[in-house]
Amino acid sequence: RPCPRQRPLHMRLLAPAQLLFSAAVLLSASWLATDYSKFALVPYGIRRIDGILSDVSQTALLVAHCRSFAHMLGYVDDPIVRSLLPAGVVMHELLMLPRPLIMKHVEDPLGIFGWIVSRTNVIDSFVRKGMQEISGSGGSVIVLGAGFDTRAYRLAVPDNIRLFEVDSPPTQRAKKAILESKGFDTSNVTYVSVDFNQENFLERLLQEGFDVSKPAIITWEGVIPYLQESALNSTLETIVKEFATGSVLIVTFVNEVPSSEEELSNVYGRGEIFKTIKNLGEPSTFRMPQGNEKRYMESFGFHVLSHLNTTQLEAMYFSNHGDKTRVGGLFNIMALETLRWKHI
Repeated sequence: RPCPRQRPLHMRLLAPAQLLFSAAVLLSASWLATDYSKFALVPYGIRRIDGILSDVSQTALLVAHCRSFAHMLGYVDDPIVRSLLPAGVVMHELLMLPRPLIMKHVEDPLGIFGWIVSRTNVIDSFVRKGMQEISGSGGSVIVLGAGFDTRAYRLAVPDNIRLFEVDSPPTQRAKKAILESKGFDTSNVTYVSVDFNQENFLERLLQEGFDVSKPAIITWEGVIPYLQESALNSTLETIVKEFATGSVLIVTFVNEVPSSEEELSNVYGRGEIFKTIKNLGEPSTFRMPQGNEKRYMESFGFHVLSHLNTTQLEAMYFSNHGDKTRVGGLFNIMALETLRWKHI
């Protein structure tokens, strides 16, 4: 039999060199990719990737992208969120994996990643605790401004608790269509479409069967910064006045950027997050005055159960565990009760 023809020696030597070069390029690209100041650019390009997401909130996609990457690294437990993202975004996450695995933390000049990790874990904990408290009498879990939140599909919800997701129609339609196309059961979730700046969300909830006489656990995550103050105040007043005793509202918000350079120098990220979200076409419209958070919420009649700021969140999830990942310096989480509830 004729011997198989061998490639010339220089070609055989070149093949391993090409492989090593390709590996070096890939590693370099992955090293550069883990820059969360550029993180938003990938979701922003989704408009050209997938038609079903053409009208979806870009900040909702950014948060889902962060949460999916955090799950890959073991920071949060959210195996479902990746199903909501296009393949191109998931490939970008895979490209970004080597650097944080080697460094054992995520380098993020804005603190977005650390913020998404900490708020996801804190709110998960609050919602689980809340469901335990109201499970005896029934009640509801309401996700205001749900975006690509997945708690309704990944947390163990008692059978006697109703689930409501409230959001703008484009994001809600896309989310539901994607979940159903991938085989997820959405029958236990009541989807309520509303524009917070234009409509009364409680009226829409009542139309969809919400029982206002039973306590509710309400999450309002990543929405307040994009509201007009009048819409924020109206929503807070409605919850205090109309929702049952024992209802709990869990909110996230951002503080005002300090006016002095000295104060600003102590803020991780220096408020650059506002420029990033503005570039996504969704500029921030409300920022809480620092030091006035508790007084502001109490003025509506809430009792503050818990208030966690950046320093506390970093200690809970990163610095106390030897992790150098940072949380943006202006972020806050609060748990508020309408009247009486056990401390979380």
